[in-house]
Amino acid sequence: MQLKDLVVDTKTVEVAFDGHEDFKVELAYVSRTEMSKLVKDCQRSKMNRSTRQIEMELDQDKFLKTFVERVIVGWKGLTVEILAEFVPVDVPEGGEDKEIEFSTQNAIFLVKESQMFDDWVNEKVNDIDTFRK
Repeated sequence: MQLKDLVVDTKTVEVAFDGHEDFKVELAYVSRTEMSKLVKDCQRSKMNRSTRQIEMELDQDKFLKTFVERVIVGWKGLTVEILAEFVPVDVPEGGEDKEIEFSTQNAIFLVKESQMFDDWVNEKVNDIDTFRK
C-alpha cells in the first residue's frame, strides 16, 4: 500500500463561520504541493537596481485571486448584517437580512478587504481537522 494512493487530491467541506452558524462557506483542500505550485505561478521576476540582480517577487493581487478561486467554492447565509462585521457598510433600512450571493468577485473582495475573513479562511484551510469530517 502506497501513501500517495490513499491521499485525496481534492476535498470540499462546508464550514460555519464562528459565531454565525447560518453563514456557511464551502472550502476546498489544497495540498502543500499544490500550494507551492500556486505560489510559484504567482511570482514574477523583478530587477533589483542596487544589486543588478533579478529577484523573484510574489504578485500579491494574482496570488489573492488564484488562492480565492481555488479555495472558496461557495457560501450561503452571508447577510448584510454579517458583512457589516467584516467591513464597514451602508446598511439599507430593513435590508440587514438581505443575503449576498456568492461570486468569485465577491469572495476576492471580501478576502482582500476583511482581515478577519481572510484570517478565518486561512486558518480553516490550513487546519487538517477542517477536512477530516
